[in-house]
Amino acid sequence: MKFLENIGMMISYQCQVACPHCIVEAGPERCEKVDPAEARDWLRQAAAYKSGKIKGVSLTGGEPFYDMESFRDIMEFGDSAGLFMTAVTNAYWATSLQDAVELLSSIPALKMLGLSTDVYHQQFIDFERVAHAIRAAEMLHIPVQISVCTDSKKDPGYQEIMQKLLQIADKDTIDTVMTYSVGRAATMLPQEHHRVVVAPVSACTAAGSPVLFPDGRVIACIGPLINLVSGHHLVLGNLREDSLEDILNRAQLNPILHTIRIWGPYRLLQLLERKAGAVLLNQFLENNVCDICYRIFSNQKIKHLIESLAGDRDFMQMIAYARSFYLKENDMLELLGAEREG
Repeated sequence: MKFLENIGMMISYQCQVACPHCIVEAGPERCEKVDPAEARDWLRQAAAYKSGKIKGVSLTGGEPFYDMESFRDIMEFGDSAGLFMTAVTNAYWATSLQDAVELLSSIPALKMLGLSTDVYHQQFIDFERVAHAIRAAEMLHIPVQISVCTDSKKDPGYQEIMQKLLQIADKDTIDTVMTYSVGRAATMLPQEHHRVVVAPVSACTAAGSPVLFPDGRVIACIGPLINLVSGHHLVLGNLREDSLEDILNRAQLNPILHTIRIWGPYRLLQLLERKAGAVLLNQFLENNVCDICYRIFSNQKIKHLIESLAGDRDFMQMIAYARSFYLKENDMLELLGAEREG
């Protein structure tokens, strides 16, 4: 997916349940949610950005369906603005197939449905509700994408859920993500992650779809990094201080962000280690690129290395050419050219 074709909007920290693995610590006691007027303004800005560059918006939480009136309002406004509106849910509302069909039918603006289910969710929400949601979406011709979180693919509970899902959903619609020890997971889940000496080498696809938060922050992804208190190069800006256009235009010129998108956080680590002349990390979580990213940006001792790399004009030019070559994105080259001409 090209940069900024899709963005996310976290509309609420409210949720019917408080899952132990939740990195945003959503739950029934949380009250933070997006202001409806701000949500409409941000969607208006998203639809206008570069004459329709942003095609879709995914609403997430928390549980977006928690406040149905607000959810419908945001969905309908985004749809009327010409955006492809999707949402991620735990399917708590799918108490029966009929209920699921009726509810989804009442949201015509919803063009795709994301479902989250795993052993953690199922402490509170039966798998049957997820099954109802999948079948209802199929009946209404709404595409579904399913996310399953686990501490280990060898976990019997994970394997059982996968077996059930494969009976009712296409394998290509199911993604597995690994738990990470931030947010509620840091205190409620056992720290049993196995570290290895071989780093996972993979580009980050999530960093191409920034997420708008209720407090106005725009962050390059909704992974573990959102829990960092201090600023870093994947916090792109705040909509209460700057326009979305200004924030995203700056993001186009963010070489740290695009290094991660092109080659992944391990390549960024290698570049930082070259500057430091020393090894910065020597053990890694298996198949978890988010771990490298989180440990780089949470380490205040290497912050100056990141700043130095980000300010290197030759490095920025190299990343601009790499984006054009590998990702077929010319925005960065064009913006740098305009800067030189100015």
